[in-house]
Amino acid sequence: MKYLPSSKLKEWRQQNLPKVCPIFKCVLNDSVVDHCHDTGMIRGVLHRQSNAWAGKIENSWKRFGRNNSKATLPEALRALADYLENARTNVMHPVGLTQKCKRFKRLPKDTQLKILFEMKCEQHDINSCKNAGDRTVLFRTAFIGQCT
Repeated sequence: MKYLPSSKLKEWRQQNLPKVCPIFKCVLNDSVVDHCHDTGMIRGVLHRQSNAWAGKIENSWKRFGRNNSKATLPEALRALADYLENARTNVMHPVGLTQKCKRFKRLPKDTQLKILFEMKCEQHDINSCKNAGDRTVLFRTAFIGQCT
């Protein structure tokens, strides 16, 4: 084991700078030396935002996961990645529909109209909409109609 004094940290970071961030896969224009808060050992060089994100994940794991899981943090993260990539029920959650409608309402009018036409909404129903709120109600109704 070696100890790296603060005065050598910048030099070490430059010597060990990867081509891209190992986590975010982005250019390392703002790099930091990452270390494990449990052991104090350096793990590598990351983008500053990757480092902050990793710290939040580790702290969250200590708070919520460690005592409720038989898995280690890396095992749980791999399982989470698999779950996010593969879990699909094809059933819309009520909050999910609300979020979808809020995103629709923020779209420009021409984009909203295009979506409503693509959803096969009746022309007279679209024409009766006076504003984004009305178009959003029509979108919600049409969406629910497509789901049944």
